[in-house]
Amino acid sequence: MAQDAPLPPSRRTVFGPVMLLAALLSAALVWISTPGGVSTSPDAWNYFAAARNLLAGEGFTRYNGEPFVLWPPLFPLLIAALLGLSDLVGQTLHLLDALRLAHLIAAAGTVMVAGMLLRRLLRSAWLAALATLAVALGYPLIYVASFAWSEPLFVLLCLGCLAALDRARQNPTARAVSIAALLAALASLQRYTGAVLIAVGGLWLLLDQVASLRQRLRRAVVFTMAAAAPLALWLVYNQARAGTMTGERGPSTRPLYANLRAVYDLTLAWLTPEGLRPDDRLGSLIVVGLIGAALLIVIVRQRGRALAALAALRWLPLALFGVFYAGFVVISASRVQFDPIDERLLAPLYVPVIGLTFVALDRLLGRLRQHQRGRAVAWLGNALAMLWLFYPVGRLQDNLSTLQDISRASQATYEMWRYSDLVRTVRAHPPAGQVLTNAPLHLLVQTGVPVRAVPETLDGWEPLVREAKGQPLTVVWFDPIARCDWGRRHCVTTDYTVEMLAAQFALKAVTVTYDGGIYTVGRASEHVMGSQKGGTAPMLVVAPGSRE
Repeated sequence: MAQDAPLPPSRRTVFGPVMLLAALLSAALVWISTPGGVSTSPDAWNYFAAARNLLAGEGFTRYNGEPFVLWPPLFPLLIAALLGLSDLVGQTLHLLDALRLAHLIAAAGTVMVAGMLLRRLLRSAWLAALATLAVALGYPLIYVASFAWSEPLFVLLCLGCLAALDRARQNPTARAVSIAALLAALASLQRYTGAVLIAVGGLWLLLDQVASLRQRLRRAVVFTMAAAAPLALWLVYNQARAGTMTGERGPSTRPLYANLRAVYDLTLAWLTPEGLRPDDRLGSLIVVGLIGAALLIVIVRQRGRALAALAALRWLPLALFGVFYAGFVVISASRVQFDPIDERLLAPLYVPVIGLTFVALDRLLGRLRQHQRGRAVAWLGNALAMLWLFYPVGRLQDNLSTLQDISRASQATYEMWRYSDLVRTVRAHPPAGQVLTNAPLHLLVQTGVPVRAVPETLDGWEPLVREAKGQPLTVVWFDPIARCDWGRRHCVTTDYTVEMLAAQFALKAVTVTYDGGIYTVGRASEHVMGSQKGGTAPMLVVAPGSRE
């Protein structure tokens, strides 16, 4: 079988402007959906905290002092680079706005890379342009780009790797293979699921029927080792530091079938309006399974000829990535406690699904054009493909206002902490020594000062003061703590107040603001302890220059 023909050079001059306009459209949609900057979530705050700890010399550490192992390191490194650059030029960075710009660029880059890849896979310039516009209008990609998540860059790296693998097969030089390996390595350091690219790349290079077996093996081994080495080092580091490679998770509560169905439903939702989707989902899954089994039987029976035919299909890496990625997500979600399979988890599949759909349409309409009677049907197919674009536009329109509302709410929460009097005081005059607080996540993110959480109970202070060996501890106490979000999961709810703490330890107020205060805590003197025994209430000592 001959290799799939690339887009004719004469039509590339038309396709280029369309691809550029699609990229600008995607960037504009990200901008419109994030009026308050990118939205935040529990994962986002963990990324922020890890970046701050990196800059503070604490290594890859979460806000609560635990090792940062549930996520790979690349995204916190990017955030740390943005914050470090801001510090270098003497500016205070608004992180939500900075990531808004970064994700806008990533979205535009994704459309550009997807367009270049689709240009190689599709013979019709018209369908290649429509497919690129479908990527730009894809709600899953706009959705993930609207949050402070790792997916926007991850999707770009995955597509870049697939495009580089295609180039490496067409021009199998050491440089081309190295670029593909580098992108695969970066993708796996952005999200653990990026490891599937290592398998896809190794298999694709092995299937090259033009090169000798020795050449294929050498390229595949070099690619696999180079792509896997950074992730392997990270996992070894995690194991040595935390005793686990990717963090501890509980057992899954969702069966395999439920996860398969979630992938099926979402994939179908990207392509088909709800009213046109088949009602019998189980029957549809069975049909897909039978088609896959039939293809496997053909491959086994044809053997060498089937492998040669598969190797000639330039869209095969796109299909392999889709299958491997979906399989990785489904199996993981069925074995351990995982986020529900939703648009976020499956966003990296959006371009492969759109690309393979348009490849199938391209081949079908190409065959129809070869017959006199089929030309009218081919023109009708092209027209219907253009009309189909109204469907992703409708999905975007239905969800755009929700994304905007979440963005504004996230901005309000972020800025409530950013412009807190107490936070600004700590930012302007960082305390020396060990700092404890009842809002460790937010104080770390907004000031960059390494912190520890205060004990939840009053009894927990005694060992802390004893370990301090006479040196006072600095406490940044927010009052009230009701501003904490997500059920106070990122703040410490204590069974005592500042006044109760002063009744047991020597407490000195350094600065008191409308929303809390900065105090030093030490062991109470004998005089104070004697006063407590005699029934006299201890006094909260206020330092000169502070305000109450």
